[in-house]
Amino acid sequence: MVDLLNNAISFFAVFETVVGVPGNILSAYLIITDSTTRITTRLFMVFLSIFDLAMVCVGPPKYFLQLHYNFTMTHYSEASCYGVNIMHSFVSDMAVYALCGVAVERFIVVAFPASSQRIITVKTTLISFAMLSFIFCTKNFSFNYSIFEYRNNSCLPRQGMDGLFYVDFVVFAVIPYLILLPCNLFIFVTLRKRRILLKNTINGSSDASTRAMRESMVMQIKQQNMKDNYQPKQEGSKRKKKKPENVVKVLMGLTFAHILFTLPATIIRLLILHGFTNETIDKVKSWLTLLIYTNNATTFFVYLITLSNFRKRVFSAFHFLNKSISLCGNKHDNDNAENFNKNHQNGNKTGADHNEITINKP
Repeated sequence: MVDLLNNAISFFAVFETVVGVPGNILSAYLIITDSTTRITTRLFMVFLSIFDLAMVCVGPPKYFLQLHYNFTMTHYSEASCYGVNIMHSFVSDMAVYALCGVAVERFIVVAFPASSQRIITVKTTLISFAMLSFIFCTKNFSFNYSIFEYRNNSCLPRQGMDGLFYVDFVVFAVIPYLILLPCNLFIFVTLRKRRILLKNTINGSSDASTRAMRESMVMQIKQQNMKDNYQPKQEGSKRKKKKPENVVKVLMGLTFAHILFTLPATIIRLLILHGFTNETIDKVKSWLTLLIYTNNATTFFVYLITLSNFRKRVFSAFHFLNKSISLCGNKHDNDNAENFNKNHQNGNKTGADHNEITINKP
């Protein structure tokens, strides 16, 4: 039974890597080349795909090697003890806060439409990620050197470091929830109010002052949407109107997936930090940890469901790939048929010459 469970966990880890690696690579390429989306939004989403890719390259293989081959990377040497833990913690933090960056960027665009172009720029986006990288690199380097020690050919936690475990838990699990949930709630409520306001304005109002205020608000919203969602003229105006809602949809989809896949492991980790451990928790801990990596492996599918333009480009890419494979196959078959015909003709010609020589022989 234990072997069956370990094999199932190993298969799930391999599945996450096989699905997550190409999915995140394709997501990063399609997002960064999508000119219909605001450039800063694309940068945040590409950073998210990059760190999700790093997560599925580090986390699931570590569990697969541990369960299937009884090889723990952190126990290999003192360098691997600190190096693997630091790298894993850094990538985990950056993946979570890249999603928080998407939420904060959308929050600023919705809350401050007039000044968002000045606040959210490519420069400020890159500076923000550079600062986050420095902060989390420093934090994880110092934390992991303080929490773990390499002794008896094993990487083990030190005694009396519960405070650092709590801080790491709050940074990784609690603070992202406190960022994502309020931002999503504010964006949803604000955009809903604006849609209602726009609808009422279109239907008309008897109050002149109210109508003037609504017209000003609607004009401001339209101007901001045009700035946020600039795209080539051939795409059409209908596409521009849908784009803000698409970005909000993908944000809410990513937030929902994050909560769905990380909340169970967060609860279990909180129970363990408070000393609540039993056989059941030990059995489900590995599965819930792999469930966190599922969040990193399924970013591509969230984009596929929530972004219509992303979905069209993916289908177009697969259609082009299928067509190219078919053309290559047809060309190969035609070449084989042509070579067969040439060989057949050469064979007939050789046979005819032989018959002619035989007939004319005295």
